[in-house]
Amino acid sequence: RGGSRTAAGPARDPRWTQLPTDLPTRVTALGVQLAGRASSRSAAVEAVDDYLRANESYDLDAPLPAPGDDAVDDFLFVSHQGFCEQFATAAVVLLRSAGVPARLVTGYAFGDTASDPGRRIMRGSDAHAWVQVWYPGVGWVSSDPTASASSPALLPVVPSATPAVSPSVATTPAVSPVSR
Repeated sequence: RGGSRTAAGPARDPRWTQLPTDLPTRVTALGVQLAGRASSRSAAVEAVDDYLRANESYDLDAPLPAPGDDAVDDFLFVSHQGFCEQFATAAVVLLRSAGVPARLVTGYAFGDTASDPGRRIMRGSDAHAWVQVWYPGVGWVSSDPTASASSPALLPVVPSATPAVSPSVATTPAVSPVSR
């Protein structure tokens, strides 16, 4: 997470800071409050991650927002319950609100290395969502805001100018509604 770069821009591609035009103002305001005044990009990420871990709880049976309600707004201000997709989506939206280039990543993390030495066995329970933040001169760096998440030992740091992730990871450039 290191680095002393400023939290906002430059965004090498504007799609990594895009937000829905109908995003509730209080979501944007919270993002600016948490990450907008950070002295570095890593401090912005840490502020958002810490906030989510302290104020939201992990629950695989979290309630769905009412039809027409914004999923991130509902998670942050109404239900305060969610699973990795809600935590990661909220983190991306909060960071982007402060001008920090971020993307949602889904795939498999962790796995079982004890059952078969030299191999990593991935199960459905290893499905996960996390965040990647763009650091100029470094590339995409992974962060996991999910409360009670295990250490993201598998999550890559991609030191290239081209956005890339491991083959088992899918990326989403724009924030979309969270669903189960």
